[in-house]
Amino acid sequence: MNPRHYRDMIIRAVGEPDGQTLDLIVSHVIDAERAKQILRANGYGMTGLSASATAALVPTISTRTRTVIQHVGCSADAAGMPQVSAPDGAFVQAVREWDALCAAHAVPLSLLQNP
Repeated sequence: MNPRHYRDMIIRAVGEPDGQTLDLIVSHVIDAERAKQILRANGYGMTGLSASATAALVPTISTRTRTVIQHVGCSADAAGMPQVSAPDGAFVQAVREWDALCAAHAVPLSLLQNP
C-alpha cells in the first residue's frame, strides 16, 4: 500500500474514541522493531537499515529445509522442548547441508513430510 493509505489510517485511528485501531498500529510497530532487533542480534543489518531491508538480508532456505525445521519445531512443541530459532545455528546449518545432500540424491520431499 502507498504511504497515503497508512497516513489516513493513522489519522482515523487517532480520532477513534476507543483507541483500538491505534493500539493495533502501535503493536505492529513494536513487533517490527523487535523483529529488527532479533535479526540484528543474529548478524543481519545495521543501524539505520529499514525492517524490510534487514529482512531481505536473511538467506532463503529451500522448501525441504523448511519442512525439516518445521517438523522438528512441531516435535519439540509436543515434547515441551525449546525450539531452534537462530537462522545460522548449528542445527539449521546441518539441515541445510543434509538438504543439499538429499537434493543431490533426489530424495522426494514427500518422504520428509508428516503423514
